Amino acid sequence: MGEILLPIPGARVSQHFGEHPEIYAFYSLRGHNGVDLASPKPLEYLQWHGTPVQAVGEGEAIWAWDPSGFGLYVYVYGGNCDWLYAHLSVVKIKNGQRVEIGQIIGNVGYTGNTQPSGAMGTHLHWGMRPRPLRLDNGYRGYEDPLRGEGNDG
Repeated sequence: MGEILLPIPGARVSQHFGEHPEIYAFYSLRGHNGVDLASPKPLEYLQWHGTPVQAVGEGEAIWAWDPSGFGLYVYVYGGNCDWLYAHLSVVKIKNGQRVEIGQIIGNVGYTGNTQPSGAMGTHLHWGMRPRPLRLDNGYRGYEDPLRGEGNDG
């Protein structure tokens, strides 16, 4: 297994996959269904807002607005794996657009259900769904993107 491509090089993991099942019971049966990437230095969260987010897998992308959940997000349907990039401030792709690895798809924000709310909640929620989807795994098909198995698109 090679080095894992992150959607934001140099980011700090502020919340790991599977953490805090008591908080995420509405979204997942077993805990946090992604990895939260935040400012490398926690006190620099204001400067972090608007940082570019790159695709880690190729495929067809859509973007959507989910005010009570992921906020502004991009979902990439790939061949082996689907990718979620949530809580964006801006989207840089069009619905149905083909995206390539390394392409900038949006910017970090704090939209939707971010904790704490407001600028201090600025982070990227990054999710990975390998195919075939296993929606019965307790995480709605999501698996830990830091394991690196889906990074080839």
